[in-house]
Amino acid sequence: MTFESKLKEVVEAYGRLLRLEDFPEAEVRMLFERVLEGREVEFKEEYCRVMITAPGLQTHQGVNGMWDEEKVKYEGKNGKPPLAPQGNGFVTICFMEEGGRRTGRRIEKISLDWSNKLKFPEQGMHNRSSGTYMYQSERGCISAEYVDSGKGYYWLKEDGQLGKDRLELKVALTNDAVRWITFDPKILGKKVLTTFFEDIGYTGLDLLVE
Repeated sequence: MTFESKLKEVVEAYGRLLRLEDFPEAEVRMLFERVLEGREVEFKEEYCRVMITAPGLQTHQGVNGMWDEEKVKYEGKNGKPPLAPQGNGFVTICFMEEGGRRTGRRIEKISLDWSNKLKFPEQGMHNRSSGTYMYQSERGCISAEYVDSGKGYYWLKEDGQLGKDRLELKVALTNDAVRWITFDPKILGKKVLTTFFEDIGYTGLDLLVE
């Protein structure tokens, strides 16, 4: 079980609830809490936000921030041991919506905003003069510009070629790291998100759903 597969379940269930004329906020909150251990759910006219713990994120990044322990606690699941809060981080998931209550709302995009930026793989190629970064593995490719636009993309490879499905990356201008990830919910289940996490070496969100 991966975080991506569970997020796909959440999106499908949330999408059905969005289409109801009488939107059931309490039911949506319970969905996030039950499946993703989500909290601090916030509903706005054009989006919904929910916060989840990112187990081991700060340990993976080699940092030690001082977050509110309630935001970063991980008590273990299915026999997994708990993790010290100072080694964890958190992610804010934003479900960006479009449409109206009468026509039926739908999730247009999803973003993952990280408490601690996700570092690019060290094996990638940096061009300091142009402020660009390129990384390729057997499974995927990262291409980013971190000086001017701060934009980047991750593609999954199909038969050695770049596929059409991708993640959009917002890149920190001061270092080679990802601030947030944005994607079309239609790519969930195609392993684009899962493979990206594997390529950068952080798979801690899978601990939430094992």
